[in-house]
Amino acid sequence: KRREREILQQMLLRDEATVDLRGTYTSLQQEVEMKTKKLKKL
Repeated sequence: KRREREILQQMLLRDEATVDLRGTYTSLQQEVEMKTKKLKKL
Protein backbone atom coordinates (compact mmCIF):
# COMPACT_ATOMS: atom_id res chain seq x y z
CA LYS A 1 0.00 0.00 0.00
CA ARG A 2 2.81 2.41 0.87
CA ARG A 3 4.51 1.69 -2.47
CA GLU A 4 1.32 2.69 -4.32
CA ARG A 5 1.22 5.99 -2.45
CA GLU A 6 4.86 6.70 -3.38
CA ILE A 7 4.13 6.00 -7.05
CA LEU A 8 1.08 8.29 -6.93
CA GLN A 9 3.16 11.09 -5.39
CA GLN A 10 5.82 10.70 -8.09
CA MET A 11 3.14 10.86 -10.80
CA LEU A 12 1.64 13.99 -9.27
CA LEU A 13 5.06 15.65 -9.07
CA ARG A 14 5.73 14.75 -12.69
CA ASP A 15 2.35 16.23 -13.71
CA GLU A 16 3.17 19.46 -11.86
CA ALA A 17 6.53 19.65 -13.64
CA THR A 18 4.90 19.20 -17.06
CA VAL A 19 2.32 21.87 -16.24
CA ASP A 20 5.13 24.27 -15.28
CA LEU A 21 6.94 23.50 -18.53
CA ARG A 22 3.77 24.03 -20.52
CA GLY A 23 3.20 27.35 -18.78
CA THR A 24 6.68 28.65 -19.54
CA TYR A 25 6.41 27.34 -23.09
CA THR A 26 3.17 29.22 -23.78
CA SER A 27 4.58 32.42 -22.27
CA LEU A 28 7.67 32.03 -24.47
CA GLN A 29 5.47 31.54 -27.53
CA GLN A 30 3.50 34.68 -26.63
CA GLU A 31 6.75 36.60 -26.22
CA VAL A 32 7.95 35.48 -29.65
CA GLU A 33 4.61 36.44 -31.21
CA MET A 34 4.76 39.89 -29.63
CA LYS A 35 8.31 40.44 -30.92
CA THR A 36 7.42 39.31 -34.44
CA LYS A 37 4.41 41.66 -34.45
CA LYS A 38 6.62 44.54 -33.35
CA LEU A 39 9.11 43.69 -36.11
CA LYS A 40 6.35 43.63 -38.72
CA LYS A 41 5.22 47.10 -37.62
CA LEU A 42 8.71 48.55 -38.21
